[in-house]
Amino acid sequence: MFTFPFLQMYLLLLLGHLLMKCLLDSLLLQLHSHTLQLALMLTLNLCLEINLQMLL
Repeated sequence: MFTFPFLQMYLLLLLGHLLMKCLLDSLLLQLHSHTLQLALMLTLNLCLEINLQMLL
């Protein structure tokens, strides 16, 4: 295991983001509403920014 909790937390966030992105991508493929797609993308970007702010 990693001795640096910061690095461990970063990798966990990265993994979580990749999983969420894969999930959202498969969901977006099934959606036909552009409004819903836009809302999901904005939500994902907001979550990403919050995660990055926590890291810095």
